[in-house]
Amino acid sequence: MNVESSFAITSQTDRNNTVKLEGKDIFLENSGEGWGWPEFMPLSELHDPTKGYIVDDTCIITVEVTCWMKEEEDTTLKENDPAEVPEAKRTKIKDERQ
Repeated sequence: MNVESSFAITSQTDRNNTVKLEGKDIFLENSGEGWGWPEFMPLSELHDPTKGYIVDDTCIITVEVTCWMKEEEDTTLKENDPAEVPEAKRTKIKDERQ
């Protein structure tokens, strides 16, 4: 499975001040591998009131994940006509919560 993802925290006092990480990964079936980032931002920066990431106990986090995988080849199609076999199936999920 192919995955593209992004994770962002946006300042509520300065919308131009956003910490964002993006990644692209390929996961093999039954590999048991995880994903993510070993470091995003220091907690001291997240909790710094002058940065504005947390206001009134609220933090704005934006996560986008796009996953796709090749579909199994349909054996009823002719092998010499690859245009008839779909290359990928994509699903995009976007959820913004406060």
